[in-house]
Amino acid sequence: MLVNSLKYMTDDCDIFLVANDKFGMYPRIADLSGLIIKKEYKRPVLNRSEGDKGAYAETIFHMQRRRTCSTHYK
Repeated sequence: MLVNSLKYMTDDCDIFLVANDKFGMYPRIADLSGLIIKKEYKRPVLNRSEGDKGAYAETIFHMQRRRTCSTHYK
């Protein structure tokens, strides 16, 4: 999704992605997409509209393109 979206964004854009990254996959996803994570904001999710009322945390990733962006896949 990120690689396909980048062709519609300017080179100096700021990208904010909200995810429940309990497995720590997004730094690798950002790297494979040619992005760097500038900052991570952690926030708790306390009130959910779903039946499951368990609290969890989500992360807001502030990303930008790498200056020498070379997209690769493995």
